Amino acid sequence: GNCASLTSITIPDSVISIASFTFYGCTYLTNATIGRSVTSIGNDAFAFCYSLASVIIPNNVTNIGSYAFEYCTRLGSVTIDNGVTSIGDGVFSYCTSLTNLDLSNTVIQDLTFLQGLAQLNYLKLDNDGLFDISSLNGLINLQTLYLSGNRLTHILPLQNLPRLSYLDLTQNFLDTNSTSAAMTVITNLQARGVVVSYIPQRQNQPPSISVVTNWTITANCTSTLGFSVSDDETPPDQLIVTPSSLNQGLIPNANIVLGGSTYNRALTV
Repeated sequence: GNCASLTSITIPDSVISIASFTFYGCTYLTNATIGRSVTSIGNDAFAFCYSLASVIIPNNVTNIGSYAFEYCTRLGSVTIDNGVTSIGDGVFSYCTSLTNLDLSNTVIQDLTFLQGLAQLNYLKLDNDGLFDISSLNGLINLQTLYLSGNRLTHILPLQNLPRLSYLDLTQNFLDTNSTSAAMTVITNLQARGVVVSYIPQRQNQPPSISVVTNWTITANCTSTLGFSVSDDETPPDQLIVTPSSLNQGLIPNANIVLGGSTYNRALTV
């Protein structure tokens, strides 16, 4: 944008979206305060803001577009609050000073945007519902890593973090028996001098379905009921729901249709 002299910006609460390329190339912008009504940050919105030093993404923001902060070379600290559900490709590409990233209490499952952030030394991913941490491979300067309160059962990628010094794995679903794969990783890390917190772990519970108890359907009409499924250990897209009718004369199984594949499902009869 035409912002050669812009050094600070406060996005007012009347704004609900920061469009793509809005502050692109604002090279002297050092501070950006995002308003309480903004829900999305567009592609390349703050790209090439070389002077931007830190960013707090408030919990009203749900989507951060691809390359939103690309080439913010002085960006050293980012906090992303718990409203964000989607982060685009390369959002922090070439942010060569980014050492501190807090992503706690989000629902972000795809961590591929972390790949290439080799300069990170502090990463907080507590209470994110994570199953897969393979995208942490390559964070060769990471020293402090918080992974508490997730759904981890496999932690082999952690062996590929050569500078790790502190690791929090509490409240996951790790098998801590002495001969388990997870415990082997923990023991190897401890032998390298890494301080590992891994007790307590959570106990796995059966899958659950959240649905209203009463559903009224008008005679000879089609109706759809939304419901949700969850499990402490199994990803939602791997949970299988099988419906059946107790009265085949009234509602045959052939007339029951399921929809959805993640947490949110739908039943149509």
